[in-house]
Amino acid sequence: MNSFWHFVSFLFILSVFPPSLCLYEDQIGKFDWVQQYVGVVEHAVFDESSVRSRKIIVATSHNVLAALSTNTGKIVWRHVMERPEDGSSAIDYLESHESQVNIVSGSLLRSWDSISSALIEEIPLDHVSPPGALMRAVSLTDNEVVIAELVPGSVIVTSLDRSSGASLDHATVAAPWLHDKTKCQAVEKTLVCVELSLGLVFTLRFTSATPAFASFPLASLGMDDPTINPQVALERVAGSPDHMVIQVGSSRKLVHIHSDGLHLVRDLAGTRASSTCDGVLYSVTQVGRVVTIKAEDLESGAEIGEQGIVVELPFQSGSVLSLSMYRFERRDGGMAFRAFVTCSDHSLHLLSNAGVVWSREEALASVMAVEAVDLPVDGADMTYHEQVIPVA
Repeated sequence: MNSFWHFVSFLFILSVFPPSLCLYEDQIGKFDWVQQYVGVVEHAVFDESSVRSRKIIVATSHNVLAALSTNTGKIVWRHVMERPEDGSSAIDYLESHESQVNIVSGSLLRSWDSISSALIEEIPLDHVSPPGALMRAVSLTDNEVVIAELVPGSVIVTSLDRSSGASLDHATVAAPWLHDKTKCQAVEKTLVCVELSLGLVFTLRFTSATPAFASFPLASLGMDDPTINPQVALERVAGSPDHMVIQVGSSRKLVHIHSDGLHLVRDLAGTRASSTCDGVLYSVTQVGRVVTIKAEDLESGAEIGEQGIVVELPFQSGSVLSLSMYRFERRDGGMAFRAFVTCSDHSLHLLSNAGVVWSREEALASVMAVEAVDLPVDGADMTYHEQVIPVA
């Protein structure tokens, strides 16, 4: 009987005090570590609400909203959003205004304090996405949230009240040429699509009273024959709500999008990404690890040599995918520049005239499987806690 109660007592102790692992004091920092990541950056804006602690606000494909320190690259704060039921990206839209960060994720409009990361406001949107949507674009105005959803053959545009989330208007715009291989991208208030089979660029103004597509020949933008190299890419230009880069084959053009459609601004052949800041266009070219950022006046095209940057990225860095530029005044009255670039290997780099300020390797945020292996340990760095008895 006593053995039975001893066994019961043993089980009780195990349930109250589960097995745990520990480290010796001198092993701290050698065998334990925690790494925090944000993931593949899809949206990034510089936050100027605090001069002493400038930040880059990022939204990622891993449903993370985070702030990175411009000084060190470390995570200042981080929030992981819930993933929509359809598996799409959780954050469709990101903007930063003064000390407030606004995002649209799923059917919610959220506002966060950029300094404390506290949630200021959460507004449910009276909207349900249609099944089979190919793409979703979101635009925010002072009074409205506009959601455009692409389905084969049409675009559904929904306007909602920004303060209450109530539905205001709903329109379905016919687009018989639209299918799952059509390339589309949205800037702040306009959807742009390229359909190679027709040789046309289509634009749809979200805020129009009667939304309808306008079309323009690709040839009017000086594009190469699309049948030779049918690769198409449409890229937003960070810092500008009405510019976009359209690439067809080897042709790469900067276009200005306005209420009457679009027009060609400049040829950007050979560049990898572009950004605007205070009327200056910055474009990236890359040869190996050497990145060159060229600055030129957006209107005249005149080169501004003193604002250019030439740096060498860390070893084994990928190709540059996006660029965001930021200019600020130094204490001595001069101007300083920072370039935030994302690369194909999911790495993030903040660049200055002097070189790489910091880098973050975000590839581990996309890990699919993990296997632990034993590595050789240098005996000089190990302290054994068992007495070693020499054998004669």
